[in-house]
Amino acid sequence: MNSMMNNNVAFGAGKTGARFDPITYITRPQVILRFLCWLCSIIVWCCISFNAWHKKGRKEYCLYNNNNAACRFGSTIGFIGFLAATAFLALEAIFQNLSSIKLRRRAVLGDVGFSAAWSILYLIVFGYLAITWGKADYPYLGNGINNCRAAIVFSFFSILTWGGCAFLAYQRWQQGADMTEFTSGFDPSVLNANQQQQPGYTTNEYGQQQQQIQDNNNYQQYASATDEDPNYHSNPFTAMATQEANVNYQQPSY
Repeated sequence: MNSMMNNNVAFGAGKTGARFDPITYITRPQVILRFLCWLCSIIVWCCISFNAWHKKGRKEYCLYNNNNAACRFGSTIGFIGFLAATAFLALEAIFQNLSSIKLRRRAVLGDVGFSAAWSILYLIVFGYLAITWGKADYPYLGNGINNCRAAIVFSFFSILTWGGCAFLAYQRWQQGADMTEFTSGFDPSVLNANQQQQPGYTTNEYGQQQQQIQDNNNYQQYASATDEDPNYHSNPFTAMATQEANVNYQQPSY
């Protein structure tokens, strides 16, 4: 992680402007896990929405022990997870070109929160579907039995994949949490030198303290100088006034 910091990376990505490399993109651990999240979510959603219902007359009932809430809850989590995984895959493709560190930080923080939340929700879906399926009667002619079991299995896999995405996003967050690591060329000794001010003077960012000290030294040298001092120079205007006073003034005659 320190080596990544030294290369001026922000939240696991380098400087903006780099050309998109599809090979590097598809081999990232974040992209691989996110694709598995996308695959598991679409399987859960399709298995429940299209094959976990059976009709009794004009009404449809869920194969999970006739518990319609179990089918709706599982399909909803799967559908939202499918859309979110698609959005995160697109975000991962453009993450390298996000010039603002604040945008990167928000994206990573959103990834951590959503992935962790969906891992927990899939844990609830897995438990809910498994319990209701254990209480359900055997479907007529076994219709939909494989899809119902597949939804339970891939709900369990989704717990692992979304949890892995949350872990990788948290690692990326830790890589970019200390914003001082991205300040290139900063010398802490400059700040320490500015803080050590001379008594009686103020210092700003333009170095006025040094100028004030130099002006003060020049004034002391001027005040303590004598005629014998070669560094002393008399006021040129006073010398001119003295010369004019020594000239004999003759009144013009009319």
